Amino acid sequence: MNPTVSTSPTLEPLLNAKQVAALLGVPLSWVYDNVARLPVLRVGKSLRFRASEIEAWLERQRENRHYDLR
Repeated sequence: MNPTVSTSPTLEPLLNAKQVAALLGVPLSWVYDNVARLPVLRVGKSLRFRASEIEAWLERQRENRHYDLR
């Protein structure tokens, strides 16, 4: 076994844009319109998100009072 490779048995599941929209309570179009503002992973042509990163982003927006979810 290579000691530099993580052997963590659990990876955080990735969310798609529709799931992020539901998590944030916004329309799916809002997610696509604001993808540059969100922590996103690109997997091929697909967008994927970690729930923990979306939650941390939302908390930073709340702390900075810049969470305009229009």
